[in-house]
Amino acid sequence: MKHHRLSLCMIVRDEEDVLAAALDSVRSVVDEIVVVDTGSEDETPTIARRYGAHLIFETWRDDFSRARNVALDAATADWILILDADERVDREDLGRVTELVSAPPDRAYTFRQLTYLDHGGAAGMRSAAAAPPPYSQWCGYVEARQTRLFPARSSLRYEGRVHEEIASALGRSGVESVDASIVIHHLGKVRDEHRRRRKRELYLRLAQSKVAERGDGPSAFELGVALVEVGEVDSALEILLKAVPLLEESGPRAQCVAAASRAMCRLDRSGEAVAYLYEQLPSVATVLPVWEALADVHHRQGQHDLAVTILHRALPLFPDQLQLWALLGKSYLALHQFDLAARSFERWHALGGRTASLLQDWAAAAERCGMTGPPIERPLAFPAADSG
Repeated sequence: MKHHRLSLCMIVRDEEDVLAAALDSVRSVVDEIVVVDTGSEDETPTIARRYGAHLIFETWRDDFSRARNVALDAATADWILILDADERVDREDLGRVTELVSAPPDRAYTFRQLTYLDHGGAAGMRSAAAAPPPYSQWCGYVEARQTRLFPARSSLRYEGRVHEEIASALGRSGVESVDASIVIHHLGKVRDEHRRRRKRELYLRLAQSKVAERGDGPSAFELGVALVEVGEVDSALEILLKAVPLLEESGPRAQCVAAASRAMCRLDRSGEAVAYLYEQLPSVATVLPVWEALADVHHRQGQHDLAVTILHRALPLFPDQLQLWALLGKSYLALHQFDLAARSFERWHALGGRTASLLQDWAAAAERCGMTGPPIERPLAFPAADSG
């Protein structure tokens, strides 16, 4: 069988605290490491050289795709693996990577990127309690599917200044994309606050440039999210509302609607948020975000009976979403329906929920109705979360 080589391609800047761990996570399965440094002032280049990387210094031009493509241009293998310095491929999936690249490079593969969070309340967040150490220490994670393994072809290059993507190039080249379910652990949201603030400001600047260049729905959605991240909620809401009708796919559209509703709530316009969510729900009812946002707004407004109604409509569609069961438990608890609250929290726990405050709510509900409460567990050391 022909051996197909694999190039790891990375872009870095001031990543001395995380780069070695990222490289260690994949060094056993890659044949070549290509690192594009866009201006490090720390020991990042030294670490890259220590791992035998082909190190390229490239001036940063406010364009993630440009930097990524410099790495792709330098790669010499048959396959490309994309990884950031604050990511690690799960060790249990390394064999799967080797298996995939042993085949001819004729398709692309999406991986499961798990972004860990140190706070609760994020849309779509799942408990990290079942994750392997050290990732189980975090409050939870949100999941995204991203293309990370693909053939090394000159026709396959990234597009977009920020939130760069290669899906368009794959489509034009007729390269099929397949889900590999390989896990990437992403620590970008749990690093130091100074770094996170600097990244938020960079993403805002690039999102503004991207909107000026493209003016389409996806770029407007990205700008709205970036504005929320830096606290410019009024401006964000205006952009998000304009983006919604420009988004054709139900998934991104639902995410944008939910983001707009959360912005309204932050501006003390919860009633308007509820009306907007009900208006948009029919067009995005097959995906989760609007259901979750609507139930959450009702719960926060004290309309617990309405939250329960929405959750009973949503759960048959999304029976394994622990954040919905957490909301259902909290809503029943507020309605003093303790047996139903306890059963909801029990299901939440079975799906992996471990948030300390919700375990306490479960215990309180179980005590009031004489049911068995949560098992005794050592609480994880993270801030209390609102939704699982």
